[in-house]
Amino acid sequence: MTALNFPLSPSDGDTYGGYIYDGTKGVWNANALQRVARFTVSATAPTSPENGDAWFDTTTGLTYVYYVDADSAQWIETGNPNLGFVNLDGLTDVDLTGLVDGNSLVYDEATETWIPGEGGGGGSITVSSTAPSEPSQGDLWFDPTDGRTYVFYTDSDGNQWVEIGANTANPAPVTISATAPSSATAGDLWWDSDNGNLYMYYDDGSSQQWIASNGPQVFVGTAAPAGYQGQLWFNSTNGRTYIYYDDGTTAQWVSAVGEIALTSADLPAGTVLQVVSTTKTDIYSASVTDPNFTSNVTGLEASITPRSTSSKILVQVSISGARDGNYAITVPRLMRDSTPIGIATSAGSRTAATSPQIIVSGATANIGVANINFLDSPNTTSSITYGVQLAGVGSTHTVFVNRGATDFDNSNYARGISTITLMEIAG
Repeated sequence: MTALNFPLSPSDGDTYGGYIYDGTKGVWNANALQRVARFTVSATAPTSPENGDAWFDTTTGLTYVYYVDADSAQWIETGNPNLGFVNLDGLTDVDLTGLVDGNSLVYDEATETWIPGEGGGGGSITVSSTAPSEPSQGDLWFDPTDGRTYVFYTDSDGNQWVEIGANTANPAPVTISATAPSSATAGDLWWDSDNGNLYMYYDDGSSQQWIASNGPQVFVGTAAPAGYQGQLWFNSTNGRTYIYYDDGTTAQWVSAVGEIALTSADLPAGTVLQVVSTTKTDIYSASVTDPNFTSNVTGLEASITPRSTSSKILVQVSISGARDGNYAITVPRLMRDSTPIGIATSAGSRTAATSPQIIVSGATANIGVANINFLDSPNTTSSITYGVQLAGVGSTHTVFVNRGATDFDNSNYARGISTITLMEIAG
C-alpha cells in the first residue's frame, strides 16, 4: 500500500484520501461522513455515544467500549477488569533504579527484569485544546474540545497532525455542499444539498467530470446546470425539457421535447395529424327535381390540406333535415371538391347516394338525421374541400336542412344542427 503523502500548504476545506483540512486548527480531520468510533478521555462517561465509541476513565484507569445489542446500549469494560492502575514498585521483575522523566522500560534478558531505557518508548500523549508544540513522529494529541484524537505523521515531504480513526485505505470522501468540490480526485463523492443528488468524480482517461451515482438525474431550475452526459434539465421558466449531449466534439443542452420539427414520415401510421370541423346552425332549403342533387349545402363544407400524399382523410358528417310532403325521403351524398365520393354503385335508375335516407314520416314538422363516416384517399397535398349535396326522391321537391318541412314559430316545432369533421390520418 502506498504511504499517505498529504498536500503541502493546504487550504481550509481541501480533501485528501478520506481527510478534510481544518485551516483553523491546522489539522487533517477524518471526513465527517467517514468518522469511525471516537476515543474519549475523561472522568465521566461521554454523552450521546454511538456504537463502538471508546472511553478511558481517568479516575479508575479503566477503558470501556459503548456496545449496542438487540435491546439495550451500555458501556462495557475492556481488557482485565481487575487491572486498574498498577504501582510498579510492587512488581518483582521491575528495577526502577535511575528512572527519570521521559524514560521507558526495556527488558533486560540477562537479569530478567524491566529496567529504565534511554529516551521515550514511543510517541507521547498530550491532552490539550491546542496542538502540542515541537511534536515528534508518532506523538498523540487528544483535543477535549471536540473529542478527536490525532497522530503526528511525517510523510515524504512534510509532517502534519492526522486524525485517528479515518479509513487510511484512501476511501472517497463525501462532501456535502451546494457547489461541486474543487481539487477533486477520481472516486470522490459529492452530495448536492440543493437538489439532493449524489455524484461521483469520474476520470475516463481523457476527461474528468461529476457523474450522478445512480444514473442521470432530472434537474429542475431556471438556469442550466453544469451538465453531464445524459442529464435532463427541466426549465421551470418555459416548461421545456433538455438533455445534455456530448457528440465527441462539443457538449451542449439539446431540446428533448417540444422544439423538434416532425414530419408525417416521423409518425406511425394511424396517427391523427390534424382535425378540421364546421358546424352549421342556421337553416338551408333548395328545390330539386329527381334524380338531381342540389349544390353543396351552404355552410356545411370543410377544407383541409393534407401533409402527405399517403394520408387518409376521415370524413364524418351528421346532417339533420326534411323534405316537403308526408313520408318524405331525402338522400345526401358526399363531395370532394366537384367529385362525388363514397357513393353506392349505380343500379339502373336508382339514386346513388352516400348515406341512408333521411326519412320523415307523418307530420311535416318532423326532422330526420343522416350520419356519414367515410375514409377517403385523396392522394394530394393540395387544399381540398368536402361538402354534402341533397336529393329529394320523386318529382320536384324542396329539401330542408336543420328544420322540418313546416316551421311554425311555436314550441311544437324544432330545429337542429349539422356538422362536418375532417381528420387527416397518417398513412
